[in-house]
Amino acid sequence: MVKSLDEIDYYMRNALENLESSIELYKLKKYRNSLSLSYYSMFMVAKGLLILKGYTTKSHDGVKRGFSKEYVNTGDFEKKYYDELSRSETLRIQADYDVTLTFDEKIAKERIDVATDFLNKAKEYLDK
Repeated sequence: MVKSLDEIDYYMRNALENLESSIELYKLKKYRNSLSLSYYSMFMVAKGLLILKGYTTKSHDGVKRGFSKEYVNTGDFEKKYYDELSRSETLRIQADYDVTLTFDEKIAKERIDVATDFLNKAKEYLDK
């Protein structure tokens, strides 16, 4: 079922690296790019968790659907984690593609906090 614990570890390390980069960009007041990397941190966490269940997908929607099916519907993760993943994806798309929008410190910090919580929850789950 599980491809490899090394592969899951790879996704978790990548998630942490994205989060650390998001924090550094936030400190530099690069909120647009910080938002994007906060989302990708969450995306990597969800993708790593799905590998644990033998669930593979390449699309962002597939990762969200799989996370909902394998973790939220089973009660392993609260629905808020799915909602926050979806919200972060929406903000990431806006940040990456709509140059007319501006993003402030508050929303960037909120997404960092959300991504940090998601990563910590996943680590707690994986350590069980």
